[in-house]
Amino acid sequence: MDTAVIAALIAASVGVLTLIANVVLQERARRNERAAVITAFRSDIRSIVHVLHRMGIVDSFIDCLHSSLPTLGYTTWVDAPREENYFQLYASMASKIGLTPFPLAKDIVRFYTFLHASRDSARPLGVLKASSLKTGEHVQHIRNVLVALCEVLRAADNVLGAEFSPRNQKEGQDIATEMWKKIDAALKNPNDTKLAT
Repeated sequence: MDTAVIAALIAASVGVLTLIANVVLQERARRNERAAVITAFRSDIRSIVHVLHRMGIVDSFIDCLHSSLPTLGYTTWVDAPREENYFQLYASMASKIGLTPFPLAKDIVRFYTFLHASRDSARPLGVLKASSLKTGEHVQHIRNVLVALCEVLRAADNVLGAEFSPRNQKEGQDIATEMWKKIDAALKNPNDTKLAT
C-alpha cells in the first residue's frame, strides 16, 4: 500500500476517533449538567418542604380553617416579611429546566408557581387579621393558601421521588406526601377538627 494512502487512512481514523471522543465528552458533560440541575432543584425543594413542615405552616392553616377565631395560626406565614426570596435558585436556573425530563420539569415549575401563589394568597390575611370575626373572606383566603400549598406539596412529592434521584433517595418525599394528604383531608372535611395525621 502506498504511504500516502496509509497516511490518509491514519489521518481519517484519528479524525473519526477525535469526533467520537468529542461527542462522548459532550454527552457526558450534558449528562453531568442535567444531574447537577436535578440535584440542585431537588435540594432546594426538599429544604422548602422541611421549612413548611418544621415551622408548622400547613398545620397552622389547617387549624385556622377549623377555628372560629380568625387569627389562629396566621403568625408563621402571614406576618413573615415579604422580602424573603424562595425563588433565587429557580430564577438563576430556570433556563436549565429544559435539561430535565419533562415530568420533572413540569413539577419543578408547578412547585415554584404554586409556592408563589400560596404566598400571594396569604398576603390579604395580614390585613384581615385585625377583624375580630372570622368572615367568608378569611375562610376563602385560608382555603386558597391551603389549595396552593397542596399543589406545592404534590409537586414536591413527585420531584423528591426516587425516579429522579441519582442514588434512589426519597428524602423529604414522605413529609411532602403526609402534608398534602393532610391538606386534602382538611379541604374535603372543613368542619372536622380532629383530622387524622
